Amino acid sequence: PAHRDQADRSVGQAKRFFFEKKNQKTSIRFAPVCPGRAQSLTDRKVLLLFFPLLFLVNFWLSSSAERNARTILAAEEGRYGLMDENIKLRAERARLYSPGSLNTMAAKQLALYVPEKGQVTRF
Repeated sequence: PAHRDQADRSVGQAKRFFFEKKNQKTSIRFAPVCPGRAQSLTDRKVLLLFFPLLFLVNFWLSSSAERNARTILAAEEGRYGLMDENIKLRAERARLYSPGSLNTMAAKQLALYVPEKGQVTRF
């Protein structure tokens, strides 16, 4: 009998809870005929809107990355060309400023020669 009284009390509490819930004002929502269909239509609309947008953004980013890669490649090629030219010019300058080359050019163009031991030099 003690457990029966406890069971009756819990049943009474459950009835009271549902009665109170039933009397509360609640907003009535009409569920769609096919609950999954409305959600799937909304999802499709979102996908139809965002997939082309994402595709365009992806295309723009990939094309700009390719453009940047081509620009960097062209700059590196120009840099290597300038480095080669710099090496050639430095080698030519070293050759022109060498003492033997200076003496040869002075002799050919200006008829200037290094004085020999027996010659008198005046400045």
